[in-house]
Amino acid sequence: MDSFSTILSESLIDVASQGHFTAQCAFFLAIVLGGTFILGKIFRLFLKVPVIAGYILGGIVLGPSFLDIQHLSLFSVPIFIQTTHGMVRLFPSDLCLFFLALLSSVIGVPYLLWLAGYETNLKDLLKVGLGALFAGVLGALFSTVAIAYVIKFWYGFSYSWASATGLGIVFAATSVSIPVAVLVSSRKMHLKSSQATLGAAIVDDIVAVIGLSLFLMGLQTTIFGSHATSFLANPEGISTIGISIFYMCMSALTIVAFGYFIIPPLGILLKRYKIQYLFAPFATVCMFFYFSFSELVGGLAGMTGAYFAGLFHQNADTKRIAERTIAPFVNSFLLPLFLGTIGLHVNVKQLTSAQWIVVLLILLVAVSTKLLGCLVATSMGNLFKRSVGNKWSLIETYLFGSSMVARGEVSLVAATLFKGINLIDTTQYSVCVVVIVLTTIISPVMLSIGFALQDKLSGGMDSYVAHLGGFNALGTAHLFGIIGNYLEHEKKTMVHVRFSEAEKIIEVDGNRMRVIFSPQHGISIEGTKEDIEHLLYDIKMEVMHDVERLSKN
Repeated sequence: MDSFSTILSESLIDVASQGHFTAQCAFFLAIVLGGTFILGKIFRLFLKVPVIAGYILGGIVLGPSFLDIQHLSLFSVPIFIQTTHGMVRLFPSDLCLFFLALLSSVIGVPYLLWLAGYETNLKDLLKVGLGALFAGVLGALFSTVAIAYVIKFWYGFSYSWASATGLGIVFAATSVSIPVAVLVSSRKMHLKSSQATLGAAIVDDIVAVIGLSLFLMGLQTTIFGSHATSFLANPEGISTIGISIFYMCMSALTIVAFGYFIIPPLGILLKRYKIQYLFAPFATVCMFFYFSFSELVGGLAGMTGAYFAGLFHQNADTKRIAERTIAPFVNSFLLPLFLGTIGLHVNVKQLTSAQWIVVLLILLVAVSTKLLGCLVATSMGNLFKRSVGNKWSLIETYLFGSSMVARGEVSLVAATLFKGINLIDTTQYSVCVVVIVLTTIISPVMLSIGFALQDKLSGGMDSYVAHLGGFNALGTAHLFGIIGNYLEHEKKTMVHVRFSEAEKIIEVDGNRMRVIFSPQHGISIEGTKEDIEHLLYDIKMEVMHDVERLSKN
């Protein structure tokens, strides 16, 4: 086996170094990235779906459901690799899809979660801690139990209790990367519901991992019937729940200790020796370390570690140098590639009408249970809040629940694991993947509806919007930087956020005033008329002062 693995590895390396194959991979990547981006914009323009959902739909169009780029004639000529067991035939498209999936999982997901942690205000997160805790636990439990019972009740003849419970566990964890992309692009990361989503997603991720460990342990017993152990090819390799929790706790302590005692001092050293340009590489190394450590040692999903890496790094990088370097790469390349790859793995043509009914049934339960979990959690939280202004409103609860609807990486991993041990068959696996993809589409749509309703109920964020447009002499981007520098030095309340739509924003005093830069429309300022007039006057005086100094010289 070692000889076979060595020969196969060497052969794959030889193939990867061939100019023709690398050109095929580059062309495949260009089709996926360009097609996802263009189709995503078209779907957004004509169907009014969020750009995030548009990217996923674009990937579905490019995949086997419609255009099926995988089987274009350019990628249909097989590659033959000589091994000790004979010739192995591989298609370039299969290797390209593997490369895309690996790129999205190893680079795309960590960066998205790192940015989410980087944009998280820890003080605001602590304020909604109990609500996030209850919502995460209840959402995971409600989804698992409800889906298991519904599937077993309606389709008991084709689903065992083990398979039905497995499906429930698949949909326990929330994919935070999808709603985070929507929240960032919609400039809504400052909302209480957005901060609660980040905390709740981490909690239900932990609950899902613990539930998965307990479920795999249960398969070795007679809880799900005497035949359940036949699903496990290697039952002795599964740790006990006590060992899993021990490793989980120890890894959490290590992550917190390293992030609190190591990352900030290293950031101070970079500033002291004036090598701040290393902030981005430093952040990337920490992100990958946290990502791998969480998965390999702690038993947590790697994306949880990446999120904490961003959370701790913001304390070391107060000038947000790493974000300014990394965010454009993520938004222009990794985000559409990650979302497009999700769509590429879906083939809706394989599902019959009966299977679509199963998809819709699971989808209904998957969405409603997350909403119910957040409703119960926020209602419990309101009982302990005396101030009416601090209580959760119905629209805030809806936004919270909508953010928790999307499933993604953890769900796909769990579904693949269950398929590998034959707990679910190929058809049931396809149903899982389709439902997961649909939740990633529905969540952004639900959030967009909620944001529109919230703006309508509140009459907009502020009573006044000043459209300044572009500036030829000073430069629009330059003036935006001047405003940012002034706010940073004078008010010390400035926060930068990069969007997938190439916009930038400065938030002042939480969300009392916002300065928005758009390459198409120039600079706009949202807030009260009085605040905007004061800001413009101060900026004007600062610029005039500098001009006077220049004229004296």
